[in-house]
Amino acid sequence: MHDITNNTASDEIDLRNLFSIIKRNILSIIVFTVIVTALATLLVYSIKPQYTATATILIETQKKNTVSIEDVVGIDSSKQEYFLTQLEVLKSNALAERVIQELNLDELVEFNGVDPNAEPTWRDKLKQIYQSLPIYKAVFSDRTTVDFETQNEIIRQRVLNNFNSKLSVSAVGKTQLVRISFTSFNAKLAAKVANTVGQSYIEQNLDARITATQEASAWLTKRAEELRHQLERSESNLTRFLTQEGLIDSSGIDNLTTTELETLTLRLSEARDRRVAAESLYAVLKANKDTDISSLASVSEIANHPQVRGLLASETDIEERITELSKRYGPKHDKMVQAMAQHKAIQERSEKFLTQLANGIEKELQSARELESALRREMTDKKDEFQSIAVKRARYDVLKREVKTNRELYDLFLTRQKETNATSDFTPVNARFTDEALQPLVPSKPKKKLIVVLAALLGLMVAVAFSLLIEAFKQSFEKSEDVEEKLGIAPLGTIPAIKAKRFKKKDIPPDAFFDQDNASFAEAFRQIRTSLLLNQMNQSRKLLAVASSLPSEGKTTTAINIASSLATMEKVLLIDADLRKPSLAFRFGATHSQQGLTNHLLMNQDIDTCIFHDEQSNVDVLPAGMIPPNPLEVLSSDKFKALLDSMSKRYDRIVIDTPPALLFSDALVVSDLCGGAVVVIKANQTRSEQVKKTIGKFVQHKINLDGVILNRVAGKQHQGTGYYGEYNATTEHLRLDTPSPPVK
Repeated sequence: MHDITNNTASDEIDLRNLFSIIKRNILSIIVFTVIVTALATLLVYSIKPQYTATATILIETQKKNTVSIEDVVGIDSSKQEYFLTQLEVLKSNALAERVIQELNLDELVEFNGVDPNAEPTWRDKLKQIYQSLPIYKAVFSDRTTVDFETQNEIIRQRVLNNFNSKLSVSAVGKTQLVRISFTSFNAKLAAKVANTVGQSYIEQNLDARITATQEASAWLTKRAEELRHQLERSESNLTRFLTQEGLIDSSGIDNLTTTELETLTLRLSEARDRRVAAESLYAVLKANKDTDISSLASVSEIANHPQVRGLLASETDIEERITELSKRYGPKHDKMVQAMAQHKAIQERSEKFLTQLANGIEKELQSARELESALRREMTDKKDEFQSIAVKRARYDVLKREVKTNRELYDLFLTRQKETNATSDFTPVNARFTDEALQPLVPSKPKKKLIVVLAALLGLMVAVAFSLLIEAFKQSFEKSEDVEEKLGIAPLGTIPAIKAKRFKKKDIPPDAFFDQDNASFAEAFRQIRTSLLLNQMNQSRKLLAVASSLPSEGKTTTAINIASSLATMEKVLLIDADLRKPSLAFRFGATHSQQGLTNHLLMNQDIDTCIFHDEQSNVDVLPAGMIPPNPLEVLSSDKFKALLDSMSKRYDRIVIDTPPALLFSDALVVSDLCGGAVVVIKANQTRSEQVKKTIGKFVQHKINLDGVILNRVAGKQHQGTGYYGEYNATTEHLRLDTPSPPVK
């Protein structure tokens, strides 16, 4: 019994299998590749060639050696953004329209798409016809009327789009060079347009700078005039203020405020010191009015007075003299009396002086107080006056600052105006040609060789992929390798499809096995016979059931020819157990009245009258007989089993044709009685899922599978061995070494 298991999926791709698939379909792949290459070649050589011309310009940063227009319009040409901006300017519609107008490109058919000399095509004529129909005008009336301006705008945009599609602007990496390429059907025009785009960009940039310079100059002139009038008004306001306040300049205000305040502060400080000193001295004198002058000598304010110092010195001298005289003379002595008199006179004079000093100090204190009060009043007046002066100062500062600001602005704008006017006739360009476009001599489009090669490679890849895809999704069996790959079973053999026209519309008759024109057909069954005999060499089985998954797979034809091939070596009985749609009697040309299996089982008809012999194939045939209402019960009966046991004693081999296994259970019952079955698969029709279900049923019911046979295989897929010469030796050897069991 074959081990029916599904192959586990391999993690690796079987390259040999892929190459095998490609090898089998190599002719189709080559044909498809050649067709694609030929079509691509025809298409490429029918395309009108196009030429591409390239000009290179250098976009420079703006130098600062002249008055820079960037100072006016605010462009920093030293940054990367400036370079990228210029690239977009080169691609702009404004520059494109400038080139289109300069070269009159809108009049060329290449750009406007309108050929006035071209004859109307069948599409144009058909369009005119259906647009003239009333129903079209009624439904699309709003689309049929297009004004002149709209038509011009459509053409303008069409020309612009065509121009932009042919223009290519690209930067050269890490440089300030820009390549301007233009593609056209006319080589001269391509070079001319590329150069014109670069020149127009330079001129447009120059015009923009000149216009900006002129506008800036006019604005500077107007603004300078306004600032001049504003400066004159501010200067007039400052002069009027100085005249009204009686000031010459700001130094008058500064001297007036600073000098007077400093003088008053100094005088007030001196008066305060004088008053404090007088008050202190007066207080001391008033507190010591009865004290002699010598006692007041300890007071610094009195001791430092010149007259006090003189009196104190005179008193000291006379006292020293009295002391010396007292040592020599008595108190009555004239010199002593004279000295005492002088001492008394000095004391009297001191008292008188102190009285006068006290009066003078009191007067001086009064005077100091009056002076201090006067100065304080004057200080208060001066502070009030200073506040008004501070207001004048602030007003003066405002007017002076306004004059200064207006003068600076006026000088700045006047200088810029003169610089701009002086250089208005010179504006440096920011771009120049490094290489002008030359007329291309070789077309840039289409790259015929490359396109043809790529088309051939693409066609080859598509053909290979399509072949592999078809093989991957193919669910039927085309050759014996497919059976082994999808079912894990090596087939017993493959049966080639007969190409004879007489067999196309009717079933293959039994004599096809003996037709010399179909030698491969008979040889295929001989190989199948050999495989069956080898598989059953050590078994005593005589019964063989032939089944299929679905109708019309060739199981009846297979059963007939297996029986015919076995009949050359053994005594064979062929039984038609397809009681639902029998065909064996018809295939062998028996009459409709021919009795069969059901007649024997159900009506007890003698079995020998039900069997007929075919002379050509030497096969005994037991047809189905009449069609019973319950075929499965008939085949499951003990009488049918007993019949098989009885026939096994009379025949060396019994081949039984059964109904389709997926539709009816009859085949399972018969196969179980036979001990095994052969499953017939129709090539390129029976799906692998259907065969797997059939085999699964056999496995489920523990029925031995003798093998599978692939029927109606195409001639190129059928692998004939040609061992016809060996066939005789092999079969004879099998017949001699494996005798049939004796008939009981």
